[in-house]
Amino acid sequence: MKVPTIQFVEKGKALLTETEFVCQAGPGEVPLKTECTLISPGTEFACLNGNTNRGTVQFPMTLGYSAVARVLETGEGVTEFQPGDRCLCYHSFHRSYQRCPAEKVVKIESDGLPSEEAVFCVVGCMGFQGVRRCRPEFGESMMVMGLGLLGQFAVQTARQSGIFPLIALDFASRRRALALESGADYAFSPDDPELDQKIRSLTGAGCSSVIEVTGDPQAVIRGL
Repeated sequence: MKVPTIQFVEKGKALLTETEFVCQAGPGEVPLKTECTLISPGTEFACLNGNTNRGTVQFPMTLGYSAVARVLETGEGVTEFQPGDRCLCYHSFHRSYQRCPAEKVVKIESDGLPSEEAVFCVVGCMGFQGVRRCRPEFGESMMVMGLGLLGQFAVQTARQSGIFPLIALDFASRRRALALESGADYAFSPDDPELDQKIRSLTGAGCSSVIEVTGDPQAVIRGL
């Protein structure tokens, strides 16, 4: 059957198209009917404009991040799901029906969790894992560079980890304000001419760890 799909068809152009979808599940697969899908603004805007650090962008492309969907049927070897189960799927697509490998689908056990909230679990885990991999000690300093979805979750995780001071960087004043509400102690713009001096005055020798979620390779150098 034909299903609505958001596709990037050329640089700077996205269209709502129709693509062919075969509902029959293959071995290890789970066909799903999408309830909602999450947009990753930074990554998708970069892909749409052909400006990524992953090499040449090939059009057309169908992107996606995570989605909440209902199981339609299960393929051979899939025993953990039943038709009708509400699930979170990772590396999904922006389209109304999709098939995912069972290992990239997680059943949502809580009926009271709205799909519009559950769909953020994947991006939330990414921000959480970034801080976790730093293995911060209570009272150590940290800087989060980039305050989009991933950065905001990283700020919240760092605050819960006992980071101090927690410094957030982004060019957008609205994002900096949100980071302060979420627990950052300080928020600065990367183009602040006194940024280095401010950070050293707050931390002494610089931050103990840095979370870089800007997608800009130059930010990694700045973080050093």
